Amino acid sequence: MANRKKKKSGSNAQINAERKMVFSYSNRKNIKELDKKTFNFDEIRIEVDGYSEESGIACEAWAHIGKPKAAQKAKIMKDAAKLLFLEKKLKRKLTKALLFCDHDAFDYFNFRNSSNWMAACLNEWGFELEYIELQDDILKSLKKLQKKQSEAMRKINS
Repeated sequence: MANRKKKKSGSNAQINAERKMVFSYSNRKNIKELDKKTFNFDEIRIEVDGYSEESGIACEAWAHIGKPKAAQKAKIMKDAAKLLFLEKKLKRKLTKALLFCDHDAFDYFNFRNSSNWMAACLNEWGFELEYIELQDDILKSLKKLQKKQSEAMRKINS
């Protein structure tokens, strides 16, 4: 397999928000802290936003405001597949958590609030979904970033 360098997506606002979300989730679970971790299985590299060997927790955070669009829904399901794969490769039961900072996004994937197939899969596969409240300044930064990204996409598509 060729050695490919993955382009980092996101911005400082997203990275900061995701770190805060993982930190808040760690506190909620009363564990020291979930660290960003990279795993290597043969030539397959997996990076997760938060992991604790001791507690058996792996999580992914999604710093996005608003109801998810098609590609964004796919991103969440890819994150879920990554955590399932990690659980299988580590040969241990993990608490697999997906963290959201927006009620619309959280509700879309939460089986208690939604009847779509993605929410049903996450529920069936034993995922823990958590809404993490962020400070207003972080939310404003995310909204500003998303507006900028949306405008850039409109320019590309016009």
